[in-house]
Amino acid sequence: MSEKEKRIKKRREYFIRAAKEIIDYYGVKALSVRKVAEQAGYAPATIYNYFGSMDGLLSAVMDSYAAEAMEWLREKSSLDLPAARKIKVLYIEFARFFLEKPDLFKIIFMNENLVVIDDADIIPNFKEMYRLRIELFQRLSLEHGYESETAVKLERIITSMLFGMLYSYYYSTSNNTKEELLDELRLNIEYLIPEARDSE
Repeated sequence: MSEKEKRIKKRREYFIRAAKEIIDYYGVKALSVRKVAEQAGYAPATIYNYFGSMDGLLSAVMDSYAAEAMEWLREKSSLDLPAARKIKVLYIEFARFFLEKPDLFKIIFMNENLVVIDDADIIPNFKEMYRLRIELFQRLSLEHGYESETAVKLERIITSMLFGMLYSYYYSTSNNTKEELLDELRLNIEYLIPEARDSE
């Protein structure tokens, strides 16, 4: 990495840290270009130089929060398990992580004002989460003979189901406790992928 790239990275981190401090203290609705710039100690126009727009900055901030989840998931993904069981473990651990950090889930996934900028430089952790999921379902296809198209459909179904359950929990439309939600998720994954069941 060149000196210029290091400098850019460092300045981007100043803005991301400043935005997270505002979010943690006042909530995401309190964010503005002016407030973030003041908190970081730079002129407001500088944000546009590094992120292109407020949405670019917000996307980078959300990705920074996602890095916390990725650290948790990387630890779990190192387990030496067949793909089917690893899929179950990772989805359950993803749910567990965000059930323990409800504010984080709401900031990342329930922020209706956020327009995510689909740029690997801005959201590398979201891209990594997606890559990890896709690799696991490709392994599922190889290890258990699932058609590639079936594995893709399973990934979409299970991911949608996971988010549906978490949204339902956070919008209080579900009476499940956290443990009941995790158990229901486990049973649903085992129903869709029988190979995910633990060996007796």
